[in-house]
Order: sequence, then C-alpha cells, then structure tokens
Amino acid sequence: EDGTVSAHVFNVTGATIPEDGLVVSVNAPELGEFDLDAINVSEGGEIIDVREDGFDIRLTDFTVLVDLPVAADGEAEGVETASFTLEAGDGYEVNSDLSSGEFTLADTAEEIPINFDEANDTIPTASDIGLSSDNSEVSFTETFEFEIGNRYQNEDGSFTYVDKSEDVDFYKFELQSGDVVAIDFDSDVLGNPSLPNLEFNPLGTIGIQNIFDEDGNILDYAQLRPAPGETLASGSDSYIEFEAPEDGTYYMGLSIFRNGLSNRQILFPDLAELAYDPFEAGSGSGFNFETAFGEYELNLTLNQ
Repeated sequence: EDGTVSAHVFNVTGATIPEDGLVVSVNAPELGEFDLDAINVSEGGEIIDVREDGFDIRLTDFTVLVDLPVAADGEAEGVETASFTLEAGDGYEVNSDLSSGEFTLADTAEEIPINFDEANDTIPTASDIGLSSDNSEVSFTETFEFEIGNRYQNEDGSFTYVDKSEDVDFYKFELQSGDVVAIDFDSDVLGNPSLPNLEFNPLGTIGIQNIFDEDGNILDYAQLRPAPGETLASGSDSYIEFEAPEDGTYYMGLSIFRNGLSNRQILFPDLAELAYDPFEAGSGSGFNFETAFGEYELNLTLNQ
C-alpha cells in the first residue's frame, strides 16, 4: 500500500540494437505477487507480453529501467522470495553474472528480515544496526557496488543515481556516555587467489570509516588500520574503537578510498574536495578501480 516497487535495469552492451528493437524474455514464477497494471517502463522499453510466470520486453535503447510494484493483495502470506531471470534467446547472449535477481516480500513490518538495502548514503537514511546492551555483537556482509535501487527522486520527478565510486553505507547506533563500540571492517584477506605471490592484495577495497554526530561533525575516523591480530592478514582494512562522549545517536559512514577523506585525514587538502557530504547522496568520489569495489564484512562489538 506504500507503493514499494522492485527496480530492474536492462543493459544492452557490445551490440547494435535492431531497428524494430530487441525482444528478451524474463522468467518470474512469482509474478502474481506484483501489480502488473501499475508497471512503469522508461523510454526505450515496452512490455509486449505478460504470462503467469514471466514477461517479454522490447528494448529499443541500451538502458531501460522497469519499476514493478508489489501488489497490496490484503493476504497474509508470510515472507516470500520473488525471483527474476533473464532467459537466453535468439540474437543476444546473456551475461550469467548479471542475469537474475531476487526480492524478499513481507506482508507486515514485523516480518521484514534484517537487511540494509540501498539507499543509505546519508545520515537521514542511515541503516539502524540494532546494536545494544542486549545485542552487543553485530556482524553482516554488504557491498560497495552500483545498485539500481540506490536512487533519490528529485523535485521534478527525475531520479539521481549513486554510482559505485560515490556509494557510502551509513549505519547508526545509540550509545550512552562512556560506551565503547569497536568496528572491524574486513575485505582483504591473506592469500588472495588473484595475487598468490603477495602477502596481501594491495589493490583491495580500502574501507574508510568516519564516525559522525547528528549534526554531521566527524568525531573519529580510521583507514589502513587493521584490527588487532590482523596486521599480517589484511593490508587495506580498517578498525576503530570509539568512545561516546555523551548519550545520543551516532553514525558510521563507510566508503572506499578517497571518498570520505577529510582535511584532518590527509596531507593534501585539495583532496578534501572529493569527500562526501553526509547529508547529500552522491556528493563524493572514490577511486574508480574495479578492484576497489565488492563485498565486505563488518563486525561491531559494544563494551568488549
């Protein structure tokens, strides 16, 4: 009833689109969970056939966006998973790494699984990790990557998309004065298979941690500082122990190298212009190397 949509992007690369367009098929066994009458397709795309288990779309542009609303059917069905898979066909090849996606559907807020979906690039949109005295250890895996859902609607109705070099993951937690939270960022491990002759991968994701107050002031930061006991196992990870000066809500902004730098962190003040604004999505910029992106694990402990 809130108008939640599943967001899909179709990209045609390394090809010439035929004059009458390219028709591709999507297999979606749970398509009945979506409101097909309210589907929205951007310019360059057209839904030409809908079946019980999928649909066909004609692409006349190299990038086409599809918003498929979740149906408010009033039925309590519990948590469900809807999958979408692009099928191979005549006249095109499918990138197997980028040909499918899944959406978790819940009927009530209480059923929603713990996750930190984009967009969470600013302090107001930060993900609450639920760290507390009753839940003093929190661990999860996320990514620095472009996601079609990481977008913000402008006043004119258009959307601003956050690319992977601009991606910032904000997490928030409540602390009492004197509480100490330890945050361990891990993305780089000993024995990287792509560089077997090196002790660690020097081109791995460098996670920059910034601790903010509610006004966006940086209270502490960490980069290139592995956790205790991990110095020889990680080269570009970061670790921080932050003590709360007073009761309140605190925010940790996590970003790749260069995006997130501040004047107090760097020797070259000009680079500070590349830092993000904690209240403006897509305002910074990191190194646009493929090896700088990907999965990371975050481990937080409270008063340990």
